[in-house]
Amino acid sequence: MFGIVPSYAADVIAYAESLPPYNYQENGSPAGLSTDVLRVVCAEARLDCEIHIVPWARVYSLASQMPNRLAFTMVRLKSREAQFDWVGPLPAAEMQRLFALRESPIQTLQVSELARYRIGAERQGAGAHRLIELGVPIGQIDYADDVESSVRKFLNGRVQLIVGVERILARELRRQARSAEDVRVVYTLSSDDSYYFALNRGSTPGLAGKLQAALDALRKRGVIDSIAERYRDPR
Repeated sequence: MFGIVPSYAADVIAYAESLPPYNYQENGSPAGLSTDVLRVVCAEARLDCEIHIVPWARVYSLASQMPNRLAFTMVRLKSREAQFDWVGPLPAAEMQRLFALRESPIQTLQVSELARYRIGAERQGAGAHRLIELGVPIGQIDYADDVESSVRKFLNGRVQLIVGVERILARELRRQARSAEDVRVVYTLSSDDSYYFALNRGSTPGLAGKLQAALDALRKRGVIDSIAERYRDPR
């Protein structure tokens, strides 16, 4: 759904990248854990929410530019804090890590060693932000528009390391006829990341609060945990 003509009658227009199991396209419609959570939150809040799956860089751009636009599934970083109103946290946040191929000679790294390697990351993604915060030169980061492209570069040897979340990387490796057993962790970028809905700060007053209240009410009733359980990945 790259040629988007949003319905301006919608209360919220939401954008997400293809990032299974959180957000993806299935039979022509947005699906996934975070997508399902957003749908029930909007229903609980009695809001009309429209959802589109687009490349990550466009998710970030669209949600940043216009009121009542929402980006997900977004890691809440200090560098992003003032840019959005945050609704969450959402279920199943995981750590951002650096991975090498199993056959690579690269072993567990110290932060001072990261700048030696060419690292694949998603443009505007949380992993890329973390690398820059840790002092990795921008020139050492090979940006891709989505997980699929980043993994393909990694497997083809264009980068030595890749930023990823274990569950998401494992799924994409399977899609590209490889396995989670083909990679290993060499550095953990963070241990406290949480996923959120990120709402444009110029949105209708009270909209973020309405979404948060709906999410909190659903979590209290066990609805959010029930949705998350459907997406547990046995790997």
